Amino acid sequence: MHSYLRVIAPLFLIIIFMAAKGQSSGTKKPDFSMRLHPGDAVPDVSFSNVKNWSGKPLRLADFKGKLLILDFWTVNCSPCIAAMPKMEELQRKFDGNLQVVMVTPNSKAAVEKLTERSKILQRTTLPAITGDTLLGKLFPYTGTPTHVWIGKDGKLMFITDGYNTSTETVQRYLNGSPLAVKHRVLQPGVEVDVAATINDPDKSDLRCYSIFTGLSKITAQSSDGLLLDTANKVVGFKAVNMPLHGLLIARFAEDNDGFDNGLYLPNRTIWKVRNKYPYAYPEDKSLEGEWREQYLYCYELKLPKETSVEDVHTYLANDLKRYFNVSARLENHRMKCFVLIRTSTDDKIKTKGGKHLFYSQEDYSGFEGVSIRPLDFMIHTFGEANLRSALPVVDGTHYTGRIDITINADIRDLPAVRKELKKYDLDIVEREEIVPMIVIAEEK
Repeated sequence: MHSYLRVIAPLFLIIIFMAAKGQSSGTKKPDFSMRLHPGDAVPDVSFSNVKNWSGKPLRLADFKGKLLILDFWTVNCSPCIAAMPKMEELQRKFDGNLQVVMVTPNSKAAVEKLTERSKILQRTTLPAITGDTLLGKLFPYTGTPTHVWIGKDGKLMFITDGYNTSTETVQRYLNGSPLAVKHRVLQPGVEVDVAATINDPDKSDLRCYSIFTGLSKITAQSSDGLLLDTANKVVGFKAVNMPLHGLLIARFAEDNDGFDNGLYLPNRTIWKVRNKYPYAYPEDKSLEGEWREQYLYCYELKLPKETSVEDVHTYLANDLKRYFNVSARLENHRMKCFVLIRTSTDDKIKTKGGKHLFYSQEDYSGFEGVSIRPLDFMIHTFGEANLRSALPVVDGTHYTGRIDITINADIRDLPAVRKELKKYDLDIVEREEIVPMIVIAEEK
């Protein structure tokens, strides 16, 4: 585990999943005790702890005759908050026929605290139920954003991912046209056990194996990690609901010190394949639901004795080559990059010490790093805020120590950030650099 805290800089594969899918992996174990199914009438329940609502309780039955969309979110879900302006725009566009209600299990105090520093939340006028303990049982979910569509007749239509809510899908529903939106079916389960999907543990004694299965419906969460034995020795690897791209780059995700190196970012991959579609999330979000069903995988490797992390990744790479005829390698390439440079020899960035901390506002309106590396600043500003940028991010300061830095600007706004960097005698320039790139190629 890393020794520092990152508020919105999770481990590399979680970042890939959030960026591509728009879903936070900060999840809870779903409660199926009161679960509703498509076609079930939603009970007339009311809530008093609601932001942006009149003094009276908010009743779900009050919205009968409209399309009601419950948008489940949490205070640490950056994609949820970034999508709020889109939901606000849908409410304005279809007002009278649509009602969007935000729902979070977080307390009102936690939401208010976040609102103090989030410009998006300050501008959001959608009603927001806080401290929810009921709706999450009626509509079980594991990740956010999760959207619940309730029809004009007050019956549950489906529970689905946030990307399915768009101007097009809402308009199609209001027009009475069919929707190509699938209900997310979660099955009760405590932990994903890939091997158990094809082996009954009561009837077999599976000692070592490597297995690929398709999308798991036990959880919507994407995760990965080493498998350890009772003595905390490495004996395997597990990945749940992961694209092949994520599995291919697993071995390159961190540097020798265990820190992110930015190689998980899309702009650090060179594709030498006939078609990217089987390996990475489609750019057309309307295809994502069907794509996930076909191209997300669970993988589990269990070895009979302890081994090294390097050997585990070698086994994984060999399995990918064996079953999918694809491999990944690291190559140096000269490319145009965003490069962080120093503009003077004055040291205005040296850390004052303290606990390593990354902090970036959920609406990407600023950044603060305490006792971090210059490369971490580049990765967790431009790298993460601009996942689709064609330019890799590079540290060109040659500064060997740790730094403290605060940027009071939208980290996606390069001119504004450069202005902030002047106070540290830093700048970001575009120039060619030789950088390591992951080359993904299909075997001949």
